[in-house]
Amino acid sequence: TMLGDLEISENRFDDIAAGAAGSAIKLSGGLSSMAGTNIIAANDIATTEGAGVEIAATTGATGAVVIRDNVLTDTNQLQTSDSGAIQLDPALAGDVAITCNQFVGGFNGVAFADGASVSAVSTIQRNSFAVTGGVDLYGGDTGGVTQDARYNYSGGAIPSVGGADI
Repeated sequence: TMLGDLEISENRFDDIAAGAAGSAIKLSGGLSSMAGTNIIAANDIATTEGAGVEIAATTGATGAVVIRDNVLTDTNQLQTSDSGAIQLDPALAGDVAITCNQFVGGFNGVAFADGASVSAVSTIQRNSFAVTGGVDLYGGDTGGVTQDARYNYSGGAIPSVGGADI
């Protein structure tokens, strides 16, 4: 049980190969008891078979998540349809902010996994998308999440949004 803040910043993760479970950073399970803010910032994540960053919290997780200023290159190489460079697949009740990230290559930018039950406010702003497969924002979420996806740049030749709820 963590009762404070968590920060993962200024790291380089490269060539993560472990199938769909091969995420460079994965927060799972314990967010429901975390009282603080979870920050993933200024990381360089490249060449992952799974998501670059995956948030997979337990039911009712209330800790806020901030994912900002990361460079995510060639992630989700297995091209899992409801995954992406950043994958949210929890029953998350805390707010999520995904801002000022660069998505280069890879399959899907930000993905709300199919069947996820995200009830928090999700802010997806000021990101630069240049993914080469899938979509910039994939919405498989079924929790009625409020998504604020303004002020993003899409520089790829693929659709900007897709999935059930985007």
